[in-house]
Amino acid sequence: MDRKQNHTPKSATMTRRSALQLAGAAALAAGTVSTTGLSAAAQSTPSPAAPAYPLVLEQGPIKIYDYGLTLPTDDVTFRWADHQGVRVPFHEALHAAFMEAYPNITIEYDSLGQDLAELLAVGVQSGDAHDVLPSNAGILAPQAVREGWIAPLDDVLPNFEQWKAAYPPNTFLPGINVFDGKTYSCPMYASKLHRNLLFYNTGLLRDAGYDPATTPLTWDDFRAAARTVTEQGNYGFISAGGPGSSFVVTLAEIAGAHGGEFNWQTGEFNYTSDQFLAAIDLMMAMNDDGSFLPGMASMTDTDVRARLPQGRAAMYISGIWNVSIWEQAEPGFDFGVASAPVPTSGEAFPLSIAPGIGEAYYLYAGSDYKEIAAALFAFVGSLEGNVALKEISKAVNPAVFPEANEIVDHSERGKRAIEINDQQLRLRPAPAVRNLDATQVEMERRPVTPNLMDVVNGIFSGQVGDPRAAMQDLQDRSNQELDRAIQAAVDSGAQVSRDDWVFSNWDPAEDYDLEKYEEL
Repeated sequence: MDRKQNHTPKSATMTRRSALQLAGAAALAAGTVSTTGLSAAAQSTPSPAAPAYPLVLEQGPIKIYDYGLTLPTDDVTFRWADHQGVRVPFHEALHAAFMEAYPNITIEYDSLGQDLAELLAVGVQSGDAHDVLPSNAGILAPQAVREGWIAPLDDVLPNFEQWKAAYPPNTFLPGINVFDGKTYSCPMYASKLHRNLLFYNTGLLRDAGYDPATTPLTWDDFRAAARTVTEQGNYGFISAGGPGSSFVVTLAEIAGAHGGEFNWQTGEFNYTSDQFLAAIDLMMAMNDDGSFLPGMASMTDTDVRARLPQGRAAMYISGIWNVSIWEQAEPGFDFGVASAPVPTSGEAFPLSIAPGIGEAYYLYAGSDYKEIAAALFAFVGSLEGNVALKEISKAVNPAVFPEANEIVDHSERGKRAIEINDQQLRLRPAPAVRNLDATQVEMERRPVTPNLMDVVNGIFSGQVGDPRAAMQDLQDRSNQELDRAIQAAVDSGAQVSRDDWVFSNWDPAEDYDLEKYEEL
């Protein structure tokens, strides 16, 4: 479908620089993609500061520059697909300013909901996808590159090497967002985004005699605080869909189940570890205490966020984004943010997080307007753009440029949330960075059913009577599926083995950066 409103295409070269040659989908390899070495594919060596571009339009923190790109002069429509949430006001402001600077360009910004992944898949398969696609909406980068769905940015963005070099280390990684030495994503948010902070109703916990503001609750304190709040007429804990897997995984990993569900040092699943079983025991003890809000198994996160300000429950484990949501929607709600509970005895460990999973954007290889995407990406993927993102969204979510988190002011709660985020999260290893053929395994893997969430909820509801046996069965099935997927990849020509999931030099207390891969 032709999205040009004028079917006689013309373009004009903007005055400052000559046009960049655009990389089309034909440049993508049709077969297996390869990397050119870890160091070469990672962050470029920093260059001198990029020359200042002429400012076309300024609206608050939004700045539209003349990057010297060849932009269409016909009336055209450019489409950008995205998630809903805190990023939306920023993009709406950016696109409005861009359309004012270039009135012939209409940007359709589709902030989609639950059907996002399905709609994007249909668009890609039909050849009529949005020009810009969000990275975390069910599109696997290795598959998208191999199939020619997304385009590299190297020959599209102005001063690409300087743009890329400005990003923090470990942003661009082979097998994650770099393939054949080409870079395929425009990151906006940091990979280190805390999904499991403890939020609490300050008044309810204070009345119960607890204040985790500076010292995290131990498991014993957590249970006792929840029980006391319940005895005082409310409920101690609430969670969307029941306690679920995040409750168990978070507590278990802080207690020493390194990697959460999978131990990257040993290459084994952690489901039968002492920490997982102990976290399940704690969940069931709190259930016996009557500390969980009845009916929470059928609640959504939106439902839960409404209950805490109402005083129906005292504690909730969820993501850092809740700070901004409550501060904007419930300014009178007195709540606190802290680390999730730590073990009553023994060391508390960091939480691991996969590299390269921060929210980012892909350029659709079939886009007719890659130069428009380049002009937008050049600002989105910059410190200046990150500052604008933070200022407009008023969100605590850590931006990919850490300086932006310091430049933009946050509430004391927001500062505390970012502090815990930085203190507690560590990048874990990724098999695809070590061996690109591991991506074929991930594409072969099938969901294990029942999964961890199903098993934990079954234990919680009483439908599963033997937690240890259920977790052993889950571990066995998970191992079998990983082995099956590896064999399927090998049968298809991949050179990969279970050893690629073992990182003997992984220290859970440190980021696993590119230098660590080189040591193997």
